[in-house]
Amino acid sequence: MQILGRRAHPAPWQADQASTRAEQFLRRCGRRALAPEALAALHGAGAALSSAEWEEVRHLAQVNGMEPLVFKHTAKADLLALPPPRVVAELKAAYCATLLGNRRFQRALSGILAACATEGVEVIPFKGVALAERYYQEPALRPVRDLDLLVRRPDAARCAQALRQAGYRPVPGYGSLLDADVLRYFVLQYTRERGPTIELHLRLCRQRPYAAGLSVTRVWGRAQVIELWGQPARYLDPGDELRYLSYHYAAQHRDKRLIWLVDIVELVSTLPPAWDWSRFVDDTIACGLATPVVVTLVHARDLLDLRLPPTVAERLATAALTRRERVSWRQSQLQFAHPIRLGRHLLMLQDARERWTLLRVIGANRLRTARWRLGRMAARTRGWLAAHTSDHV
Repeated sequence: MQILGRRAHPAPWQADQASTRAEQFLRRCGRRALAPEALAALHGAGAALSSAEWEEVRHLAQVNGMEPLVFKHTAKADLLALPPPRVVAELKAAYCATLLGNRRFQRALSGILAACATEGVEVIPFKGVALAERYYQEPALRPVRDLDLLVRRPDAARCAQALRQAGYRPVPGYGSLLDADVLRYFVLQYTRERGPTIELHLRLCRQRPYAAGLSVTRVWGRAQVIELWGQPARYLDPGDELRYLSYHYAAQHRDKRLIWLVDIVELVSTLPPAWDWSRFVDDTIACGLATPVVVTLVHARDLLDLRLPPTVAERLATAALTRRERVSWRQSQLQFAHPIRLGRHLLMLQDARERWTLLRVIGANRLRTARWRLGRMAARTRGWLAAHTSDHV
């Protein structure tokens, strides 16, 4: 799904602002908190919606991770009496489910951080409930699906041991460094009964054109020490987090969700007035991440009215037109099976054994797919011959 019906454009950072009234209403809800004048405008926009348009709002809110925010702001704008009762009930249920789920995630992450500290292992929580805690300030507002931890590869075994001692078990296919899905996504997964899925990320980026700019060594050296639920924890530097979230939105995922832009807006809103945007732009260009960052920032500006300092978008857009950036962006948009994308991914693996393991699995999968297709073709051919032979007789 392209976010809010966006169409193709010559430059990837140009967002189409033509939209339905339901889409415009959803965008108006794209903040943790709305000022009184924004709530008044939201009330006017909501009062003009038909029952069918309210259903569209609910659907768009669901696919874009915006249900809790829509429910909160709809209630604050005194609009709950206007939508169909089913719409209100589903928005409220999503709000309550997010509140309860995020409370559980907070307890789980707090326990995991303590278990890792006992083992002497450092991890960096990112995205998910840690991001929600820092930027939304209300646990009900940001839906979370799992817990993401960045771990340095030499510490992965001890981190896994800490998780096992906390009652977690590896997810089949994601428990070994030589599992094909781990070699493709650089993620180990652990879970337990009635508990969240824990994703241990060995990398922040699984696309080689942008991997160096988001390398574990680079971001770890600049990570901050903060407090999460009463205990110290490492957290990404704001510049690195902004670059990572931009890469995640613009390059890693084709199905872009509006909530990811809300994350960007809320992150930027917490930056101090003296934050050095010029240095951020310089570092981003040096890292080769100008294109995903300008795509994300311009989309957030055009769709959610993010205020950017002058020249930030212009400098990043100019850098995005260089050959290096254009090649990186094109390669990031290729399917994983494309020879160029696959070949560059193999270069990110540790050694020949990992490369051979992934190639062997890919080859076996392609062979099974080819056999299945040949079987279908043969079945259709037999059916066609039987039908025509019967007609001839």
